[in-house]
Amino acid sequence: MIRKAILTLAVLFLVSAPAWALLGAGFGVRGGLVSNYQIGGAPAGVPVPKKLTMIGVHSAFSRIPAFVIEGSLEYNWKQEAYNDPTYGSYKLRINDFSANAFAKVRFPMSTVKPYLGGGLGLHKLVYSISNASGTVPIPDDATKPAYHAMLGLAVSPPMMPFELFGEYRWTWISTPDKTTKFPTLLAGMTIKM
Repeated sequence: MIRKAILTLAVLFLVSAPAWALLGAGFGVRGGLVSNYQIGGAPAGVPVPKKLTMIGVHSAFSRIPAFVIEGSLEYNWKQEAYNDPTYGSYKLRINDFSANAFAKVRFPMSTVKPYLGGGLGLHKLVYSISNASGTVPIPDDATKPAYHAMLGLAVSPPMMPFELFGEYRWTWISTPDKTTKFPTLLAGMTIKM
């Protein structure tokens, strides 16, 4: 009797899984690569890593298939070693923590959904140099507003409670003197509820 009840509940759970997607909420993970990272206000001649790694988590909300609101927490980072005739060998570390909100307009075509979007964010930028004598932040930690534009493609396999996506995003962070800007190529998965 207990086996039949468990089997019945499992079948009902699996059959109703696609219905959860109708509620329009989901959460997931993402990862990608930042290329051509341009730090605003960096002194001329200072070597700066151009490629960073990105990981993050997100939540998505939608009541209609053509419009999605998304929030994300992301972390971009890179550490590179350098040798300088004056300062010797040292490591430069770039950290970029961000909280973002996006609005995406989708063009639903069965399982494939191309989209365009934009958003706002807050980026906490932390740069540091370390060598044998210790670590020094340069110049200070700073939290700055950012603007995003994106285009992407989402794929929702039929009868599955998840969605895969790929996205190309441009980011502009309001830093003193010159804007910090970079594109990101990312992919991820959203589990629909």
